[in-house]
Amino acid sequence: MKQTKAERLAASTAVILGIIADKQALLRSPAASTNVPVLAGHRWRLTKAFYNYRWFIKSILGASVGTGHGDARIVAVIVAVDEVNAALRAYVLHWSNGDNAARWPDYQAAAGATLDEIAAAVRRISADAAAILHDPAEAAAQRGATAS
Repeated sequence: MKQTKAERLAASTAVILGIIADKQALLRSPAASTNVPVLAGHRWRLTKAFYNYRWFIKSILGASVGTGHGDARIVAVIVAVDEVNAALRAYVLHWSNGDNAARWPDYQAAAGATLDEIAAAVRRISADAAAILHDPAEAAAQRGATAS
């Protein structure tokens, strides 16, 4: 059975939030500072999941990278997802270099705060995208765009 866009959005959101929850739990674990490969694996999984999420958000809202859109709600969602992408990239670039075990307190605090921000933003973006998907006028516009 094929999932609806709303169901796929919810599933994609759940994947990201699940990865974040797992990493947050790992960050609180007493042995986490010695588990750097596992922490790096979580960063990679989050990056991959968010990349797919970002693409999906843009595709379901009918917005491609670098193009304008007339609906301010869609523009706001696209801007928000791109801002989270930039924050995630900065986090990954900063913490993928060097020995995070040696700078554990800094890493633990920065990673926890960044993950909290990403989780909150993903919840907002998903809620906004779902609201747009459920808007009858937007649904009609999407059908019209795919019909032409």
